[in-house]
Amino acid sequence: MRLFVLGAMLCLGACGEGSFGGESDEGGSDEGGGGGGTDTSVTGACDAVHELCAPGVAGCGGEGASMLPGSDCLACHKSGGGEAPKWTAGGTLYTDAVGSAPSANAKVVITDNKGHKITMTSNGAGNFYTTQAISFPANVEVTKGGNTVSMGSELSSGGCNACHACGGDAGAKLYEP
Repeated sequence: MRLFVLGAMLCLGACGEGSFGGESDEGGSDEGGGGGGTDTSVTGACDAVHELCAPGVAGCGGEGASMLPGSDCLACHKSGGGEAPKWTAGGTLYTDAVGSAPSANAKVVITDNKGHKITMTSNGAGNFYTTQAISFPANVEVTKGGNTVSMGSELSSGGCNACHACGGDAGAKLYEP
């Protein structure tokens, strides 16, 4: 299982997106979370329910720290993203590669190329995000239930769900170790 997750994380790194991480600066804990592997064999069963959501679209989770799980957070949370605050990393963590259920309370650590560590915890929707500066490339580690997995390659940006969409380069959702 561990080799599968590590192999999947290598695929994740090839996407060039940040795979895990962020803290909630507004209304959440200082810890947001994200992590997991990729199983491209489950792509057809992947749950794409919020991938095409946007603010104001019915059924997409409203506003706040639990909004739009599975959508590309950094599509709005970027410089010039309107009223959305700028984040440096954000995504959603699930219990499995198809996105069956959110994974809450997973610890995520992003270590950037200057040695700065950002520690986060996923919220009840599985969402995680941060506004803390990240000097890319960065390394990522996720821990839940005493299990830890490290991404096998470096991140070049923090848009986790851009790659971890059902049809994304990673082939599946971000999921817990």
